[in-house]
Amino acid sequence: MLYEKGNEVVSLKLNATGTNRLDWFSQANLISSPWNDLTTAANLLFFDMNGGWNRSFEITKSYGGCNADVGWLVITAASCPWETRVAIPSIQYSKLGNAVFWENSGKCKVS
Repeated sequence: MLYEKGNEVVSLKLNATGTNRLDWFSQANLISSPWNDLTTAANLLFFDMNGGWNRSFEITKSYGGCNADVGWLVITAASCPWETRVAIPSIQYSKLGNAVFWENSGKCKVS
């Protein structure tokens, strides 16, 4: 769950039965999310605690160069301009019901 000013803004439910401290965060364990396209999304680039480019808890559909990266949730590093809109690290997530281009700040929420 992610909270902003004491209010829950994002909640993912995962079934961690049979997992360990390293592999519980995965699409295979996803029960529900606020994004209607995530549970059925195929060929995700990352749904992992250790994403690419030093990112954490990254749920990414694809990389297409910084201006074309698409995803749902990420704790940022400092690899792309969209990550440096605010202080690093930050949590960025889609505020729509689907994956978004991270470059489109109007469709992303930054915490």
